[in-house]
Amino acid sequence: MRTLFFSVTKFISLTLLLLIVCLVFPFTRIIPSMGIMMMNNINQSKNSIPYIDKIEVHMPAGRIDETQQWYPFLLTYNASASFSKVTGRDIDLTIVYNFGAYDYKTGRSKIYSIGSPYNGAFYGAYFIKEKDIPFSFLFDASGVLKEDSIAKIAEFDYMNLVLMGLGAETSKIGFELGGCNL
Repeated sequence: MRTLFFSVTKFISLTLLLLIVCLVFPFTRIIPSMGIMMMNNINQSKNSIPYIDKIEVHMPAGRIDETQQWYPFLLTYNASASFSKVTGRDIDLTIVYNFGAYDYKTGRSKIYSIGSPYNGAFYGAYFIKEKDIPFSFLFDASGVLKEDSIAKIAEFDYMNLVLMGLGAETSKIGFELGGCNL
């Protein structure tokens, strides 16, 4: 019993020490960030379309060069349940994405840095699998890509995942697809 108490006490002490260090030294904040993101990514990846269908995803991550600096690894999010609810169709949606690298001076991603070329920047890929009628969401009967469906995916991601995740009231925000040739 004493050994268990000592182990729990030691764990709590080390956790508190790590939190204090992260608060005092911004450059260390990437440690808990990467730990949380990595665990979530492992959990999300297990049920992702690329993992299940054995699709290899090749996109840049980490420090590419002096001008391209992204988060150290790609992240995965499964939005199947919420996307199906929004569209009223049984559609699996996996999003593989990345965003601006960690800024060691501020202790946060460059996506939040006003003067950074990464301010508000992220990139990724959508994987869609329709369970009802394959390809009917993305293509019409003659095989032509439905631009409005592509816009719905991007709008769903930006409005429901990105902006709501940042605490924005989406009722006050609009979304418009423009200048895009599909």
